Amino acid sequence: MKRINYFFSVVLMLTAFSLMPDRADAIPQYGDVDMNMDVEIADVVRLIDDIISGEPTIMDDIDGDLNVNITDVIILIDYLMTGQWTFNLYYPPVPDSAMVVTVNGVSFAMMPVKGGVFYPYKHGFGDHSETNTQVTLSDFYIGMTEVTVDLWEAVMGSRASCSLRYWAKPNEPVVFVSWWQCKEFIDKLNELTGMEFHLPTTDQWGYAATGGLWSHDYRYAGSNELDEVAWHSSNTPLLHQRYDEKWPGHGYTMPVGLKKPNELGLYDMSGNMMEFLAMSNRGWGDTYTEDVPSDYRFAEAAGGGLFSDTMFCEVYERKTFKNVNLTHTDCGLRLALQASSLNR
Repeated sequence: MKRINYFFSVVLMLTAFSLMPDRADAIPQYGDVDMNMDVEIADVVRLIDDIISGEPTIMDDIDGDLNVNITDVIILIDYLMTGQWTFNLYYPPVPDSAMVVTVNGVSFAMMPVKGGVFYPYKHGFGDHSETNTQVTLSDFYIGMTEVTVDLWEAVMGSRASCSLRYWAKPNEPVVFVSWWQCKEFIDKLNELTGMEFHLPTTDQWGYAATGGLWSHDYRYAGSNELDEVAWHSSNTPLLHQRYDEKWPGHGYTMPVGLKKPNELGLYDMSGNMMEFLAMSNRGWGDTYTEDVPSDYRFAEAAGGGLFSDTMFCEVYERKTFKNVNLTHTDCGLRLALQASSLNR
């Protein structure tokens, strides 16, 4: 009898697992206010109720402007009537100096960085044997923002990784990716564009984050006041109660470019998402490797993220991960490009 009961228990357990939704499918999608995995009129009712009660959640913020109001209701009703999202999400203005690249209908901006002398130890980037080491960087470009969900999907042709709590909006940074997945993304981007993008080297990232030739030696990327330039563990909007009930302990991303940029016009180099860096056995200057050296199997990221406190958002703070294949809930990427590669 015990064997029979055990057999039936195993069968029931396997049946339950087979009926469980896929992890990706179990994430509420855009507009799914009541989080029942479907967008319907009930979501409009729930949204209105949340507005009236004064207790909105991040899922209620349909247009991603950090305000929950009648505009979100109108957008959701329009989607239910037309089957399409027709509103414009916020992206930071692109200056004339930027190089704009378009791939599969999605554009992104690369900001020029004039090369110069960088003193790694002055800014805490201790990858060098002597504290007075100076690095000469040639001209390069770096992404105005972190790589967004819409760009990732345009390049990879599949849904981007996102917050564990909901289906991220197109203007939020891609997250929950590994260093190796970022390399695959960049390889594919280079195939589509014929260009030579790469992850920033440690010194390229540090030089750009601290403002390059126009540096004011700020503690954070663009300011000594963290709230001016970064989303971090203490200032993300408190629109998350319903998530904590279902997925406690997980964070969500913020749209790119909502905070003040640094001296070079770069957004979110402190906070929002940590950003993976290129690998190199030497690890400085313009040198980077496209493959992972056998003696360098760990990944490095900089910039701090949503889960970071004030110290870890400082421009010289970095974090090391022991496996390039592991995904991380607070890591994304920013693109870099040697200016000299455009003349080849």
